[in-house]
Amino acid sequence: EVIVNAMSWRFDAEEVKKEYKFQPYAKAQALSAGKRAPMQQSTRQGNDDDCIRYFEGRSSTIQQYKEHFDFSIGLYVQEFAIDERSMDLLVKYVNMHPHVYDLGLSWGGVNGVTVRGIQPGRFTNTDGLWNQRYIGVRWDGDLYPGRMQ
Repeated sequence: EVIVNAMSWRFDAEEVKKEYKFQPYAKAQALSAGKRAPMQQSTRQGNDDDCIRYFEGRSSTIQQYKEHFDFSIGLYVQEFAIDERSMDLLVKYVNMHPHVYDLGLSWGGVNGVTVRGIQPGRFTNTDGLWNQRYIGVRWDGDLYPGRMQ
């Protein structure tokens, strides 16, 4: 997608932000009230600008690993590397799934001014990962907890 945006004659940061989606491994199921059993939940809540959307595909999920290994999980974003749309989607997502992200969401911005004006560019992402995107290993959706060697 970055290459498509870079090669386009017209680049509109607001249009790019409308297309933000979560990876398939981020899909989570809500828990039934007072139960540990997952229930089906629609991820299309609110209008199109507010809904949580995912890239197509099947994958193991963060929730499966959390439940299998009894992890506590929280998210942290780099305050100077995230735009307001990304932050808004992450806040909504974490609030929809507190049983998965039991440590919540944190970021270093003091009052929200830090993200004002940050925009995706032709060659830049504003998803909060900053240079952390270049370390580690990509998610392998074919690996599932309990089936690992």
